[in-house]
Amino acid sequence: MRRLTWIGLPLVLGLLLLAGMSWWPQITLSAQASARLKPHPTPTATPLPTPTPSPSATPSPSPKPVTGTWQVVVSPPIDVSHSTFGAKLNGVAVVSTTDIWAVGYGPPLSGEAAFVKHTLIEHWDGATWSIVLSANPPVKTYPQAELFSVFGLSANNVWAVGSYENPSYFPSFTLIEHWDGISWSIVPSPSPDSQLNDLHSISGVAGNDIWAVGLAGDGGTFNPLRSLIEHWNGASWSVVSNPGVNELFGVTALSANNVWAVAVHTSPNITDIIEHWDGTQWANVSAPSMNANGGTISLRGLAAISATDIWAVGDEKNPLTNAGNTVTEHWNGTAWSVSSEFSRNSYLPSVTAPGSTDVWAVDGSGLMQTQHWDGTAWSIVSTPNPAPGGGLLGVAAVSSANIWAVGWNGGTTLIEHFS
Repeated sequence: MRRLTWIGLPLVLGLLLLAGMSWWPQITLSAQASARLKPHPTPTATPLPTPTPSPSATPSPSPKPVTGTWQVVVSPPIDVSHSTFGAKLNGVAVVSTTDIWAVGYGPPLSGEAAFVKHTLIEHWDGATWSIVLSANPPVKTYPQAELFSVFGLSANNVWAVGSYENPSYFPSFTLIEHWDGISWSIVPSPSPDSQLNDLHSISGVAGNDIWAVGLAGDGGTFNPLRSLIEHWNGASWSVVSNPGVNELFGVTALSANNVWAVAVHTSPNITDIIEHWDGTQWANVSAPSMNANGGTISLRGLAAISATDIWAVGDEKNPLTNAGNTVTEHWNGTAWSVSSEFSRNSYLPSVTAPGSTDVWAVDGSGLMQTQHWDGTAWSIVSTPNPAPGGGLLGVAAVSSANIWAVGWNGGTTLIEHFS
């Protein structure tokens, strides 16, 4: 800062002090505070040809207050006292107000090793949540089976996907289960790779048109990671060719010729984090895959309101701190663009969209909070945190005033409800 020097300065300062004014230090402190609060501007050269009136800056829209609260709903008791991994719910799906499913994994049975995991499926009947007997794959020693996603077409047609393995050796296998209105059973599904085969998400438009996505390969020189996409035609599951090389974590189907899938960054090729099915083939779609700092973007969840209004959520890596910050992207029918970026050590694994001005994403990092889109801006909405450690991993909406989220907290399952 340059100092003001002139002959009459002592006289002026004396007069100001006598008048009880102290504007000079106020200006200095205000400038310093202003410099700290500015949100990382990028310097750009602005030509100044002839003086012209400058338009006033448009302020960022403020999010509208959310009407409603999140509450913990009683989950079925699960004994995790002798379990390495405890119990967790990864995904939730709504068939109707009184027919909601949640899937994940549960603890070992009596006498099994502490690190054993079994599939876990829970159901809401409109009054209470209960555990429903699920199928487990034929691994006789040290099984580890987990369901990641669930999708329901009707009360007697619900699907869940995941993977299973014996952790003492490869490979892992895809796992698909089906509810016919009476019981859950395993439906054969391809595991095309000799090492890793995982399915993370499922969606569909009809009983003979359902998609599941995930990962195949172990990342080795002769066995690179690649996107795994499988399709149900009403009779069997089959692998569908696609150009992706990253791990797909989310899928949503709008119609037979309009299906989207998103991926996390697991390969040196970071440009194919979004894929699209047009009824004939899968193709990579251009989307923001790096942030302003050069960090990679990963997308984990998808929700579609219409063909021109689709949301994807995930996280972006900050290469300076190696931390992940939440990110949302939006499809307007023509292009994908970043909608929001929050500087927190966090990620968004799932999103649901009751309407174009009502979108919810859940935080999986343990911060126990959600993000809400009101049609103009995103805001943070806190959720209850009954025990240390945990996160919300899946979210699904019955309506704007009836939303369910699932995850884990304190080593066991967590279910929360917004109303």
